Amino acid sequence: MYIQTQRTKNNSIPRISKKEQFLKDPDIARWYYMNSRNSELSADGMLRRLRRFCEKHNIKPIEIIELARKDIKHLQDMIIDYVIDLESQGYSKGYIKNIVDAVKSWLRYWNLSLGDKIVMKQNNSRVSKYERIPTEEEYTAVSYTHLT
Repeated sequence: MYIQTQRTKNNSIPRISKKEQFLKDPDIARWYYMNSRNSELSADGMLRRLRRFCEKHNIKPIEIIELARKDIKHLQDMIIDYVIDLESQGYSKGYIKNIVDAVKSWLRYWNLSLGDKIVMKQNNSRVSKYERIPTEEEYTAVSYTHLT
């Protein structure tokens, strides 16, 4: 459905991307397809974030579902610990929220829910506090350099 085989530099041995490997699972492919109905770009991001969460915890997506059915509190604790870990590394609230949203979306696909028990710190951004609008001189200098 969404699987496209990529070739290596010497064009001989097919290489399967992480996305393609993940989409081999029919349930993940369906979940991805449903998310891509609104935006394929958003679906790609959600797939990547779900994969990142699974890789970090060394679990498969179906194991998230099994854990949610068996012990939802343990899954909540796992996600909260992950949020705390990412916050301590300085990741922004938006980045963390997107990962949590991907896991929640995967659970909703299976008619499961975590509720609103996962809360992130406010104003936790490592980029925005250093950003500013460039001065006219800086903008002109950058624009001029790209023209030459």
